[in-house]
Amino acid sequence: GVTGVQTCALPIYLYKSIAVVLMLFCFGKVSFAQLESEVPNRWYFGGNLGANFGDVTDVEISPLVGYRLNHNFSIGTGMTYIYYNIQDPYYNVSYSTSMWGLRFFAKELVYRNFFLYGELEFLNLNEPDAFLNSPGLKNRTVETPFLGVGFSQPMGGSAFSYIMFIWNLNNTDPYSPYYFNPVIRVGFIF
Repeated sequence: GVTGVQTCALPIYLYKSIAVVLMLFCFGKVSFAQLESEVPNRWYFGGNLGANFGDVTDVEISPLVGYRLNHNFSIGTGMTYIYYNIQDPYYNVSYSTSMWGLRFFAKELVYRNFFLYGELEFLNLNEPDAFLNSPGLKNRTVETPFLGVGFSQPMGGSAFSYIMFIWNLNNTDPYSPYYFNPVIRVGFIF
């Protein structure tokens, strides 16, 4: 008889990451089918700044560069830097760290100024080891797949401001800096 079947169990965030990549690929396939002869200003630059102050202080700088494949679909990459400081006397936690990483994204304009957004971000960070309770900070990389929606507002010329509501599909990772959903981003594109 069969004594057992051995299966390969992948972490749930890996399945979610694969889903984000497939979604971005599907967006691209639909958009390539609609390629138009001329798209003005194919390259764009921008990013977002963010800050939070209190028991948890973080300051974020995230520049990006994107490329419009057609009027509705674009892909791009960006960098992220986050300074993070926590002072929590209740849990006796006090430390500061810098986080940096890369992100890859795709954006599809679906109706007027509303768009769908997918991103895969890799952050390198130093944090106390929550499980080993060892002193000092441990270096680790956190992979975060995001899916969301957004709205962009023209500001004149080729400049836009935007707001996005994106959901962290890996919010069970105890080392992720994104503790809640949705993550709200506000930024500019030029």
